[in-house]
Amino acid sequence: MVRYLIQEYRINASHNNMGGREGVHSHTFVITIKTNFLDRQGEARLKTEMKLFLDRFSGQNLSNLDFFEGVYPGIEAMGDRFYESLKTSLSVYGIELYELGVSDSHMATYYVSDRILLPTLNDNISNKNYDLVTKLIDRI
Repeated sequence: MVRYLIQEYRINASHNNMGGREGVHSHTFVITIKTNFLDRQGEARLKTEMKLFLDRFSGQNLSNLDFFEGVYPGIEAMGDRFYESLKTSLSVYGIELYELGVSDSHMATYYVSDRILLPTLNDNISNKNYDLVTKLIDRI
């Protein structure tokens, strides 16, 4: 059996499509993370670290932050940069970040991970799916 934890966080922030002051609009971004299963102490540490990390972006115009220098701070850039930053900082506490998702509406969520994730009902199906995926990769 594989056990993991899924948590969801929200931040209110803005960004703009054109640069400058025009086109600035706000979102409530939903950040979803999957980590290894944690005990209560580990879960408390995760919540603390996530709050510290996300508070830097809450209420900000993301387009003006050095964190997003050179890229449009849409859900894709947010996902990529948040994932890489959090993966490193959380690992110090024994927290493995498996996957991170960012959504700015109910219509689209961008997910990023550095591993193959196979959501299935049971281990037998997961093993079969994993075997199929690895066979396809071997062909490439």
